[in-house]
Amino acid sequence: MPASPLKTKSWPKGKYTLVKPKSGCPSGWVEGWRFQDNEDYRNDNWITSGHHFYGSFDTGNTKAYYCTKIRDEKITDWTKWKLVLWPKGTYCILRKGGSCPLGFANGYVHWDDEDSGNRNDLGGTLPDGKSDEQPGVAMELPTSKPFFLVGKTNTCQQIGEGICWE
Repeated sequence: MPASPLKTKSWPKGKYTLVKPKSGCPSGWVEGWRFQDNEDYRNDNWITSGHHFYGSFDTGNTKAYYCTKIRDEKITDWTKWKLVLWPKGTYCILRKGGSCPLGFANGYVHWDDEDSGNRNDLGGTLPDGKSDEQPGVAMELPTSKPFFLVGKTNTCQQIGEGICWE
């Protein structure tokens, strides 16, 4: 979600994963991928054309890539003397490290996998919803590189002055 690179913020505290954009992962994050051998008969998976996710997404199979923040450093916003936590909003991130970051709850994604002869595979570092504000209320996150949050509703979560794609 491109925005003015002059407004650099810190990533919130914790270990978590975001879907990798075509532009790559934030500096210092690690990458992982997951290959889904999708169901061949009556597959109900789909993705919007023109998306900005890195990977291959077709009706036969899916290979999705992820960016994971594995350092759980306590980043402090010294201008306000408090820990940098995830802002209020309506969005989801992917959990890493056994528990959700503060303010998030467990959720799930269902993939319609192949029933027989399944070839699912994975590699690298992978992940193990939040809804407390209206998605139109902008929140501040680093915008030096594009990134994606997983939608919780059909309304895009606004990030600062960034562009929102649904």
